[in-house]
Amino acid sequence: EAQGIFVSQSHNNQLYNNTVSTSGNGIYVNSGSTNNKMYDNTLMNSKSHAILINNGSNGNTFYSNKIVSAIKEGLEIGQDATSTNNVFSNNQVINSASPNNTIANEIQKKNNSEIDGKGH
Repeated sequence: EAQGIFVSQSHNNQLYNNTVSTSGNGIYVNSGSTNNKMYDNTLMNSKSHAILINNGSNGNTFYSNKIVSAIKEGLEIGQDATSTNNVFSNNQVINSASPNNTIANEIQKKNNSEIDGKGH
């Protein structure tokens, strides 16, 4: 599946007011992308994660996004443990695969990432 929005080796961007429907990952931040802000986006029916961060992508901020019906977790930091200091604030996750529509359980425990607000 194609990504809705793919950010790779990219820095200091603002992505906002987008609607992404029926993509692989709604937003995929990869390959050392840093200091990007992604807000006020609507991500619907993602075939994988609504938002996936991977491979040394650090210091990105995701806020006020609406995530509906992701097959996997609404928000996920990849298992590689190299993405750090990402912030999630006031995102709404509805009918996604995470238990009780929560953000992926492991995000709170790793990579100095911060979660605040409507993570449900």
